[in-house]
Amino acid sequence: MAVRGMSACKTYRRHDCTRRHRTYATLARCIWGRRAAWVMGEGPFATLAWCRTLTVSLHRTLEAATEAKGYIDSTSCGGVCTGRHEIIRLEPGGRAIENPGTQLQNRSQRSSGKHSPRGPMGG
Repeated sequence: MAVRGMSACKTYRRHDCTRRHRTYATLARCIWGRRAAWVMGEGPFATLAWCRTLTVSLHRTLEAATEAKGYIDSTSCGGVCTGRHEIIRLEPGGRAIENPGTQLQNRSQRSSGKHSPRGPMGG
């Protein structure tokens, strides 16, 4: 099923490291790094404001990203807003990142039954 408006949305698939990022937030920090004043939220759709300093807001749906972009387009993103706002879809290596909640569950299942000792004496 095609998502309405997706053709107008850029897709970023490449970044400058060989890591397999576990969340979209870590992928966004890898892509925009020090250029971004902040990266907040979680999800595959990034709303970017390139005015004065780059800011990145992540959203779980295109609709939420579109709504956020519409808000900053109509109210401006700050004191020196130039209107350079866009939506980018993050798609690492051409595949989606799995749900972070599932990752936490999988991690806890792997570690159940294995208790790491505490302190130098294991207690």
